[in-house]
Amino acid sequence: MWFQERTQKHKHTTIPKFYLCCGDEKVQLPLLKDPPPLLQHLIFDNNANDSRNYQQHIRIYNMMFAFTSPGAKLDRSISKCLLPLSGHAPKFVQLYIYDIENEIHNRIQSIENQKNIDAKIVSKLSAMLDEYNVHGKFFRMAKESLKSEHVHDLKLKLISNRNKDGRIYNIPSVSKVATLIVGDVDTGSKRNIIMEMHSGKLQRIDELHTCYLSFQYPLLFPYDEDGYRHDVLHRSTHTSKKRIQLTIKEWLCFRIQTRANEAQTLLRSRRLFQRHLGFPDLFVTFTCNPCWPEIERFLKSMDLKAPNRPDIVSRVFKIKFEELLVDLTKKHILEKVVAYMYIIEFQKRGLPHAHLLIFLHP
Repeated sequence: MWFQERTQKHKHTTIPKFYLCCGDEKVQLPLLKDPPPLLQHLIFDNNANDSRNYQQHIRIYNMMFAFTSPGAKLDRSISKCLLPLSGHAPKFVQLYIYDIENEIHNRIQSIENQKNIDAKIVSKLSAMLDEYNVHGKFFRMAKESLKSEHVHDLKLKLISNRNKDGRIYNIPSVSKVATLIVGDVDTGSKRNIIMEMHSGKLQRIDELHTCYLSFQYPLLFPYDEDGYRHDVLHRSTHTSKKRIQLTIKEWLCFRIQTRANEAQTLLRSRRLFQRHLGFPDLFVTFTCNPCWPEIERFLKSMDLKAPNRPDIVSRVFKIKFEELLVDLTKKHILEKVVAYMYIIEFQKRGLPHAHLLIFLHP
């Protein structure tokens, strides 16, 4: 991290502290471990032909193995049907269960642009997820139960809650992420997902579901690592009267930092990492007006013009820009804002202006 990002900017500090990465040691999460050997090769080897193909088309490969389908405004939906309806091709999670003998062909056929796809890479990725991905393992197990002629009312529950401390553990076991149920089922948590053998419906995944990200990006989270959990507490050495639980912002800030002792699967996945962060919804330009009443009133008594007092112009601009941020991010005059970033620049004539990117709630 840069010197300017320190919370205390003393050059002679032997142990610098930062807020962006871990909230000044308030945030504690398990580090991501190295990816499986195949993914390690595809992501970090820039010379091999298969690696270059994978890196160039990583979003398409991820889409083939995604458990969920993306909807408008980054909503995620999962099919409630374990098996495809008659006459329909399997999609997303169904590809892990249905017609396994032709799985590679089915996955490639599910993509519109197939000309750049390497079937050998698809086959290797499928085997990798079978071996390492927790949900991938479970769906393979579910496939055997679906073959049974004696089971007619099989349901599958994808579990959101976790029992272990999220500050230490982030890779669940197969038995903790899902369960097979015959007959009636109690949904339990509202974030749990129930899948039936025959249903033509889609079920929206709650954005706070523990597997919200790993369902959509299995090649970013190959071990099915848990995403944000609302029940994770701050480090016990920190006591705050305002909040003791981890926020989504803190979780994301922790995850996108480069650490020498942590795998960089997420950070080195190029276009897929960009897609994971998503696109901003609004681009706002806020320009200073030298004729604002506040500026003119102050300068009139001294018979000065705005260019004569750039300090006053900058101060008024800052006040108004902060008011704009309050309107957008606190009062939500447009829609609920989940994230924003901005940069302030000065024109050649000396007037400041700001460029603001806004990410709205899905």
